[in-house]
Amino acid sequence: MLAGDVGGTRTRLLLAEVEGPGRHQVLLQETFDSGAFASADRVLAAFLDRAPAPPEAACLAVAGPVRGNRARLTNLPWVVDGDALAAALGIGRVTVINDLAGIARGLDWLPAEGVATLQAGAPEPGGVRAVIAPGTGLGAALLVPCDAGPRVVATEYGHTDFAPADDLEADLAAWWRRRAGRATVEHVVSGPGLARLVAFLRESGRGTPGPELERAMAEGDPPAAVSRAALAHADPVAVQALDLWVACLAAAAGNLALTCLPAGGLYIAGGVAPHVRRRLEAPDFLQRFRARPPMTRVLEGIPVRLVLDTRAGTLGALACAVEGTTAP
Repeated sequence: MLAGDVGGTRTRLLLAEVEGPGRHQVLLQETFDSGAFASADRVLAAFLDRAPAPPEAACLAVAGPVRGNRARLTNLPWVVDGDALAAALGIGRVTVINDLAGIARGLDWLPAEGVATLQAGAPEPGGVRAVIAPGTGLGAALLVPCDAGPRVVATEYGHTDFAPADDLEADLAAWWRRRAGRATVEHVVSGPGLARLVAFLRESGRGTPGPELERAMAEGDPPAAVSRAALAHADPVAVQALDLWVACLAAAAGNLALTCLPAGGLYIAGGVAPHVRRRLEAPDFLQRFRARPPMTRVLEGIPVRLVLDTRAGTLGALACAVEGTTAP
């Protein structure tokens, strides 16, 4: 079985022999720079050229809305068409699902050490679970228990309006609206959003990044540069930016939790959150998550977990490839 987590920054591919739920033998796995390829079929072909055997079936979890087994990536000019890929690559079946649907399906395939608990809460067996994942963009999905097995409900939560909670966030929203015409949750709570917060703080007169941070952002991965400087307390503006980013993530997670009441747990996944684990474990993250009176007590009862294992989306796609089912 071939499984893939296809994102705007990275494409993770896995070829495995599957013995049962959560039990598989990896034959080949690689991570590719998505931007280095012109299309999804090119990166798949490069991977399969090195595969020891052709896959019987495949599932790709794609960062974009899926309709008719076809998706257009939100942050990369790729169209991923499952039926066309199956014909071009000689694979019996290629299923395309939303990337957050993949992460949600992958939760049950993760090892125990792949998840950390931020808030124990009072979990209800069989309760709804929710996933929010900041990365190149921001996605969210629900995992709803059903008689025939869990059903994934995909969303485009990242494209909902950013809701400022104080004057600083209101200034941020107004600043970004002047540039983009609209301020969404994804514009702030994502990897690129973290870099935008540095620009906002500079342009609003709240701080000037030091030369080392400026150089690191210009030469490498800007969000990674900001988070590294912030966690090392090497640059005051980086610290301010990460503090604001964490507050906005907590607020977005709290709003999602109130929307669906995930008694089975709310999971924070994606490419950014594991790298700032220490910051999410600080008390102010959960304080902001819960600060929604009169619903504070309700939010205190929801388990909040951090997904540390970056294979969640790939493992969820593997689960769907095995089952041959279509998810959103």
